[in-house]
Amino acid sequence: MNRQSWLLNLSLLKTHPAFRAVFIARFISILSLGLLGVAFRSRSR
Repeated sequence: MNRQSWLLNLSLLKTHPAFRAVFIARFISILSLGLLGVAFRSRSR
């Protein structure tokens, strides 16, 4: 397995429901924290 295929290996998302749930939860939390950070920065100006 070369480095590129390791970085883009999304087969776990298709085969493991628990991994998919954790991935989605982390993605949503990172996205929401980023949006909150932008909102607070723009509000403080």
